Amino acid sequence: MKPVVPELAVADEWLGWVADNLLAGAAVEAVVAELEVRGVPALLVQQVVEALQLSPVFVAARRHALRGRRLELMRRLLVEQRQLEFNRFEVERRTACDAREFFGGYVATNTPVVFTDLVTRWLGFGRWSPEDFAARFGEVLLDVAQGREAEPNYDQLTQRLSQKMSMRALAEAVRQVESSNDFYAVAQNKNIHQPGLQRLFEEMWFPEGWLDEAHFFGAAALWLGPKGTITPLHHDTSNILFCQVYGKKHFTLVSPLEMELSEDATSMYAALDPESPEGQAWLAGRLVKHVELDAGEALFIPAGYWHHVRALSVSISVAANNLSQPNNFDWYRPGQER
Repeated sequence: MKPVVPELAVADEWLGWVADNLLAGAAVEAVVAELEVRGVPALLVQQVVEALQLSPVFVAARRHALRGRRLELMRRLLVEQRQLEFNRFEVERRTACDAREFFGGYVATNTPVVFTDLVTRWLGFGRWSPEDFAARFGEVLLDVAQGREAEPNYDQLTQRLSQKMSMRALAEAVRQVESSNDFYAVAQNKNIHQPGLQRLFEEMWFPEGWLDEAHFFGAAALWLGPKGTITPLHHDTSNILFCQVYGKKHFTLVSPLEMELSEDATSMYAALDPESPEGQAWLAGRLVKHVELDAGEALFIPAGYWHHVRALSVSISVAANNLSQPNNFDWYRPGQER
């Protein structure tokens, strides 16, 4: 005969409380003692707890809970070890290295790094600017997200907010406004893959072996906007090489080990605003790095790393994720787990 929890003897919320505590690893004796303190008769408490533990649903849940607790212990160990490094050092800034060191030292270890001399080798560096783009690509029609400031989830609504605008009009707009997050040509607009902008790929350079340069299509992105544009806190499902060509941006980077960000996330977007007082208080003492990325520098953003980006000036950026080694982790979407 299957065990049955005595009906109506203990309220549902107390049954849930018992299950939560037992699955979290609390001792049976401690749970029983607490219920007795709350006025539940000792014999009834024992019957309820024993029946619950023998329930097939509880047995299955306990197996998953044990795995979760073990993984949480491993996460805690990594957090406490890495906190020493996070609290003492900034994100490393260095010259570009060979492919073996790039993949072994940064990609494989999920470690952000700034390469200070990568973009400076581009033919486009020192040339690309709103004025240059207007002169060379002025008639090219772009998709530009507009009306962002009226939408709380503007980045997630990029497709709905996007409208056609010529490169010349966009270049003029970014020069005229002092600071704005209302309009922005972003990665999701896929503008870099338009035929009229293909020559931009000829003006880039990457170290040998880093990228699969035959597969740039769909794996590169262009950002062009004024000072004040924001990309809200989110993570990607691939490693990204983010290249700042013109202007400056500020990055807030949060380790994927800070798993609480996934709890209220909408897909890959965190609910937390790092610039709000509440967000700054939450981030204090956690695995967080801040990077100001200057023109000519490239930031490696590891897969799964949460990042929030604010443009500190008129800005042109390019990102690539067509690494020469496997770089598709689309299964990594902890914010979708409910």
